[in-house]
Amino acid sequence: MYVPKTRSRPSRRSLNLLTTDAAKNVLKQLSELKESKDYNQTVWEIFLGLVETPRPSYHHTAVVEFCKKFAADHKLECRVDEADNVCITIPATPGYENVPVIGLQGHSDIVGVAESGFTHNFKTDPLVPRIHDMEGEKWVSATNTSLGADNGIAVAAGLAIALEKDLKHGPLELLITSDEEVGLLGAAALKDGFIKSVFVLNLDSEEELAICVGCAGGFVNHFHLPITREAHEGELVGMKLWNLTGGHTGVDIPLGRGNALLLSARILKACLPEGGRVVAVNGGQAHNAVPREIVSTVSLPAGTKAEFVKKVEALVDVIREEFRKTDPEIKLDWVDAEKMTPMSAESTAKFLNFALQLPFRVYRMSQAVEDLVQTSYAITISESKETEVVFTGSARSDAKAQLDAVYNELCGLCALAGVAAPEREDEYPGWPANADSYLLKVAEKKHVDVVGKKAAVYAIHAGLECGLLLSNCPCVRDAVSIGPEIRSPHSPSERLMIRTVGPFYEFVKAVITHIAEDKK
Repeated sequence: MYVPKTRSRPSRRSLNLLTTDAAKNVLKQLSELKESKDYNQTVWEIFLGLVETPRPSYHHTAVVEFCKKFAADHKLECRVDEADNVCITIPATPGYENVPVIGLQGHSDIVGVAESGFTHNFKTDPLVPRIHDMEGEKWVSATNTSLGADNGIAVAAGLAIALEKDLKHGPLELLITSDEEVGLLGAAALKDGFIKSVFVLNLDSEEELAICVGCAGGFVNHFHLPITREAHEGELVGMKLWNLTGGHTGVDIPLGRGNALLLSARILKACLPEGGRVVAVNGGQAHNAVPREIVSTVSLPAGTKAEFVKKVEALVDVIREEFRKTDPEIKLDWVDAEKMTPMSAESTAKFLNFALQLPFRVYRMSQAVEDLVQTSYAITISESKETEVVFTGSARSDAKAQLDAVYNELCGLCALAGVAAPEREDEYPGWPANADSYLLKVAEKKHVDVVGKKAAVYAIHAGLECGLLLSNCPCVRDAVSIGPEIRSPHSPSERLMIRTVGPFYEFVKAVITHIAEDKK
């Protein structure tokens, strides 16, 4: 455990933001924890207020209103563009007006994922936070759902900075982008002039004691596999493979976790009896989340169900052994079958063969950074419709040539299967590392000053908005990304390490003040 060398006086002034008993109880518990030596009530209260605010991707109204009201309550300028990006302007401390503008940047949307068997309406209902112990640490999580610390903690830190009375700083902007989790759409829609930031502190990293200086670019694909359906004399049987670990398709792809979609296709290919038909295979929740459960329906010829069930259960036992470390709690349930006409024999074979060839793997490791994935592809969603099955996946790489190579491979697969080549949707650029970055040098120095340790400097195999900001906003010249410790984002296991939030916040403040003094 590390203890910051310098601290400002912790804030314990209530903003009266919270409305649910769960959030109020967590805030009270946080104030009493030993891990909260650097407890700042403002940061935590705003964060828990965001946990209460429904904000899945594509549904911005509630969180935009939250930000607008916050700005109005504290007499801060706030503007919102057509994509629902929010920019809150924080005036400079007197005497620091000529310091280059610093942007504190995070995104408003979350990946809403619920535990299997638990229903939650992410569009309308607040999440239910809790504190728990794990791995010798105390964490904040949500009950049965993802938490949204990715990236609510960034928004909370930025809004808290706006209320700091004793912090010396130049002009600041808090840029809160929309729809980051579905292809960095908000950042891609930013127009010249919406922000004036020269330096950007992206607060969307998830590793303590570290500074991120580069990330992958990528794109999303939708594959439309045409199918035909026809009547079939058989018994409909429903199968659910669930409770896999899941995770982020970028940072977690080298961990070897199971993909419920590909495992379900493997099971059906191996166990479906002669004359059996696939009816539907559905599951996956987001293009950037490893699928944790898939529900399949098949039509079985008379007298074959018992043998099919026996073979499936035996193969699932083999799969459990194969994934005993990465996915230790894989479950199989026999569930209600989907009432659809089965696929034809030809479409059944075509579906299984195509699904099993869709990639979920690392293509190439970086030649420049040890242990960093350079290029990957992840297939994550299957949606069975009347005349087609739609698969969704995404590619990542820090090199455009590698993205082109993966795309050409996918097009080749589609050509062999008689499927139209997919579009490269929601494409975003990578963020190449800059060893001469002024902001990196400042961040490295202040990390030692505040935390007492040298920060690890790294690049990440995931999309961050820094690449788009540097490409699309002429004012932005430099960026780094930092954050507290967050584990298992995009899953119900998502958790925020409590003791890392205070040092993270003090680190942000220290960087801001250093630049103010250095550039005054």
